[in-house]
Amino acid sequence: MPKFTGSFDIPSGDNTFTDIAPTQRNWIEKGYRFEFTKDKTIYSWSKTVYKKLSDKIGVYLVKNENNEVIYVGEAKGEKGGLFGRHKTHEKNHLFELFDAKHLEIYYCDKDGLDDPGQVAMLERFLILVIQPILNNDIKQEKPSELFTFEQLAKKVSEITAGGYIYSKHDEKILDRIREDIEELAQRYKRITKQILHTNESKFIAQEKGLVWSTKEEKIFLKAKNLLYKEQEKIISDIKKFVRVKKPKIDLIWFNNVAFINKLYTLHKKAEDKKSKL
Repeated sequence: MPKFTGSFDIPSGDNTFTDIAPTQRNWIEKGYRFEFTKDKTIYSWSKTVYKKLSDKIGVYLVKNENNEVIYVGEAKGEKGGLFGRHKTHEKNHLFELFDAKHLEIYYCDKDGLDDPGQVAMLERFLILVIQPILNNDIKQEKPSELFTFEQLAKKVSEITAGGYIYSKHDEKILDRIREDIEELAQRYKRITKQILHTNESKFIAQEKGLVWSTKEEKIFLKAKNLLYKEQEKIISDIKKFVRVKKPKIDLIWFNNVAFINKLYTLHKKAEDKKSKL
């Protein structure tokens, strides 16, 4: 059986292991040996991959065409195990957007039974170590929605450059999405630049040995706080723009990610036809 050994520091105030019992947390802090078995099958990812999965619990890795892990998750017993988790996975549209290709599955076996505690620990450990772009719970670099926004912009650019002719209705929606992306990207770039310049101004002053008065310090902090509030508002708008909502039965719904996935599929089919001519 493959062995996985890991030891790492848990950041102060981090919520990495909030759903793990204190005893298990102590094991991890001291350095814990994870023992797991890997499913012999590397599943080709699709929205219907659940049909090939069992109801066992385990940890799964979603990988793209470059074999990079884009998401790590766990399947619990009360939700129907791996079969139930992937039958109605809320991130299916995001997996498609990031060109998911494969699904790898690991089981934490003990006397032939899956151990939920070890499954939860292994999931958290892998998220912390790998830092997949679609895991937002302990992501330390930036919100996954920003990665999603960048990927959405990339796909829109490819679709536009392809010149494929869509219906007037789809063309209108694509134009609206493209305009929204440009507007949000400009706002985010502008505020990021302003924050950088504001922080640099204080650093340069300190380098020159200048001492700010209490009044100047207050003015600086007020300006900085206003910029961060504006940045939070822009990020909030980006999150709304890329948010994928689970549709209710018999309800017409729409989201930008699902729409671009549809057009991108048509775009790729058109490109494949061109290459075969």
